[in-house]
Amino acid sequence: MREGQDTQSHAASVQEQFAYEGESATVKSAKRVLQILELFKEMRRPLSTTEIAMELSFPISSTAALLKSLTSLGYLHFDRTSRTYQAGLRVGLLGGWRYGGRFAPETLTEVTRGLAEKTGQTIIVGLRNENHIQYVSVVASHARVRYYLPVGSRQRLVDTPMGRALLSLDENAAIDRLVRRANADRNDNQQRIDPVEIRAEIAEIRRLGHACSNRPYFQGARAIAVPLRMCGSEPPLVLGLGGPAEEIELDKERLVDLVRAAALQICTGNVDAEETSQTAQPLFA
Repeated sequence: MREGQDTQSHAASVQEQFAYEGESATVKSAKRVLQILELFKEMRRPLSTTEIAMELSFPISSTAALLKSLTSLGYLHFDRTSRTYQAGLRVGLLGGWRYGGRFAPETLTEVTRGLAEKTGQTIIVGLRNENHIQYVSVVASHARVRYYLPVGSRQRLVDTPMGRALLSLDENAAIDRLVRRANADRNDNQQRIDPVEIRAEIAEIRRLGHACSNRPYFQGARAIAVPLRMCGSEPPLVLGLGGPAEEIELDKERLVDLVRAAALQICTGNVDAEETSQTAQPLFA
């Protein structure tokens, strides 16, 4: 099998794993447009139609049609010599309006990219969207294997280490209700969540101030996650680091310190915060 086919097969399996109930009700073309723009944001280089289709597991024909439409609208620019697309001026102008929350997106971008450079692993930011975690920023590792989560995709909070880190901010009764609901929705082929096990895991997250998965979250990867309680009415965030299980285990102590320090920088807006100060107490206390 050709390398391109392997890549497309991998992307398809990831998309399927991170699909969520109700997704069929979304307007598919609108979702794909946003995923294409998110991909340019992540990759930061010109991309061909085939690269975009394989990375996002889209059909080539519909990908080509969307790219042509975005180019005609001025959101993308097509280079006829290299046969590649890149973000156009209109994409840059979209940032002219300001996000109205108390959280600084610029700080998040600077901190997560810095953390990715220090660790060589994939850095993920998720937020709570009702009973799900939704992935809103991914700085993907471009090392031997890429652990890429589709930006905008969701999973149940109870089903992922980053989601369980967010759940550590909840009352125990609310967590129990989510576990019962998730188990009721599972079919005969899906493993039920053990309420005693998840209760013990969340108690440990609260004690340590971070989650460190003891089992792969997909394809041999493991994650470290720190919850961030935001100010005002904004939903809580979680900062995660994912990578090969063996690498995470061998370097766990250093990686945990780096993720906690980065979380502190995001919470305070101080990108120069000392890395040694992040272990003083759990960030959600």
